[in-house]
Amino acid sequence: MKIISVLFLSLLVLFVVTSCGNKKENKTSLKDKIEKKVEESTNDALNEAFGGDMFKAAREGDLETIKKGIKAGEDVNQTNSYSETMLMKSAERGHFEVVKYLLEEGADKTKTNIYDQTAAGIAIEDEISEYIRNYGEEAAAETEEE
Repeated sequence: MKIISVLFLSLLVLFVVTSCGNKKENKTSLKDKIEKKVEESTNDALNEAFGGDMFKAAREGDLETIKKGIKAGEDVNQTNSYSETMLMKSAERGHFEVVKYLLEEGADKTKTNIYDQTAAGIAIEDEISEYIRNYGEEAAAETEEE
């Protein structure tokens, strides 16, 4: 809802400014400034709605940013507006090294998004899906044997 409001308000401002009777050169430069501001605001709103910089890093497979964020105190199990985790986003995009790292750092493989999907269920590659499903199973089996 926030995104729609931001987009509507931005378009309204853009319309009003372009409708004004300013000199053509001032109108153009002002129009360019407003368009740039609208684009930045829209990108910021979309980024925030989809979880912010850590989720962007997970979507893009940017392991270094993920590592820095986790070391700086970011929650490995934080969720975005769709209840997705970084593990889900990295699995969905096929970033196996990010998936491995997040699981090692304590990512909860059982969390579900608003569509009741887990990271293993939305993984783009079977290898990633199987790895997520089996992660931690050996340790659990060893504990049961003892």
